[in-house]
Amino acid sequence: MSISAPRGKAARFRRDEKGAVLPLVAIMIVAIVGGAGMALDISRYYSTQSALQKAADAYALAAAAELDGGSDAITRATTAVAMMDAKNAIDNVLLSIDPATSVQFYDTLPASDDTSTMPTALSKDATGAKKARFVEVTVTGTVSTLFPLQLVGFGGTSLGSNARAVAGFTQVFCEVTPMYVCTGDDSAAGQENILAKNADGSFKYVGRQITLKPDPGSAQVAGNYGYLSYGGNGVPDLVEALGTIRPKACYTTTGVDTKTGNPQPAIRALNTRFDIYDASLGSAKNNQDYSAGGNVRKGYYPDAPKGNQPIDDCNTTSAAGLNPASVVSGNPPVALPLDSSMPVQVGNGGWSASLATYFSKNFPSATNLPTFSTRFEAFQYEITNGLASTRTGNFVYQTGPSKQTTYPGEVGAAACNPVNSSTLTSLNMTATEFAVRRRLIYAALIDCKNDMKGGKNTDVPVQGLARLFVLRPGTNDSIDAEFVGVATPNDSVEKVIKDMVQLYR
Repeated sequence: MSISAPRGKAARFRRDEKGAVLPLVAIMIVAIVGGAGMALDISRYYSTQSALQKAADAYALAAAAELDGGSDAITRATTAVAMMDAKNAIDNVLLSIDPATSVQFYDTLPASDDTSTMPTALSKDATGAKKARFVEVTVTGTVSTLFPLQLVGFGGTSLGSNARAVAGFTQVFCEVTPMYVCTGDDSAAGQENILAKNADGSFKYVGRQITLKPDPGSAQVAGNYGYLSYGGNGVPDLVEALGTIRPKACYTTTGVDTKTGNPQPAIRALNTRFDIYDASLGSAKNNQDYSAGGNVRKGYYPDAPKGNQPIDDCNTTSAAGLNPASVVSGNPPVALPLDSSMPVQVGNGGWSASLATYFSKNFPSATNLPTFSTRFEAFQYEITNGLASTRTGNFVYQTGPSKQTTYPGEVGAAACNPVNSSTLTSLNMTATEFAVRRRLIYAALIDCKNDMKGGKNTDVPVQGLARLFVLRPGTNDSIDAEFVGVATPNDSVEKVIKDMVQLYR
């Protein structure tokens, strides 16, 4: 009996290679599918990272837009993040953010972007809110994976990622008088803080007189003033910076540099707003960059004309020096009234009765006057109702034992260096807008007590941009102005300050 045949079949079976590729194909299919899944997961991971960064940027910008220095700024910023987080997804990526722990606030950033460590975060109370200028937002997200992560040593079926963004808020103000004014400290008896508010949120001292005096660097009461760095040195540069209608520098509320300067030429430069040109100002009287506003009424009168000569409204004298007992008839011109009492450098706001006298003597025919909440409103009323160009009546003055002189009244229109149409066109302003803008000083409000050390400082935070209506020409080293609020980006006419929110990291 032969047994070779089965052995031959076994040998042939061993030698037969048909179907041997199937296990390899099976292994390769698993690898290909797994590799494709991993590639897709990697692509989705990077897509997730991009979406997270977009979310972090958006959250940071939304939060930074609220950091305006208000006592509730951090609360508003956190709320803005929470409201955006309500959607909870961007580009179909599940996001996670806890405003309480993932949002931090700072008053400064590291000097170099290469420094990854952030400074100590601010407290999230009213004190921190006033200092907060930057916000850091961290966002986390997850993406479900197709590739079994357990095969490569990871647990779970999803990948996590995070993104971080740092944004900041500041305000930029340009073409303003390079001056700062101390806000004051209302914690001390007899002191005031210009930025104090009423219960309804309005500024408490709007309509009050503020007498601006040079900041001595030690007694930082409300109303002390100094200069911002204006790109030059010496008297000529200071005069140009304070007197010109187009100051060249721009500043941010994040920080300004301050410097000292001589107040005497500063006052003379500021008085060009009233059509007063001191001989020390050189050719300013013939330079449109120093042109006067459209209503320069200040309680001055021109000299009595000789013969048939016209009235010279360019050379005038303050009526404040006249003896009321020597006025024979008529009414000498009257300047806008000051406050009736001045505790320290912020007045009591008592001027309404004197304003009635101002109108009755300067404009006796003006009747049915509205109620004015500020002298600035009265000034604008004069312009819009054609009173600025009205000359007050003549008055007779006893100039000697047996001599009486008739003096002309005052006219509000500028005579020495009135603004012309070409200048208005270049400024893109109407005559009324220019008249209003020229009588306002926009001054950086600074917490001199806590943020200043002497006259020269760098990176001093600005609490706001005060709108100060100049009541009368400056004398010696002081300026009498009326606080009429703080400039905002919403001012439709003045347009001196803009919000700026940007990403830093």
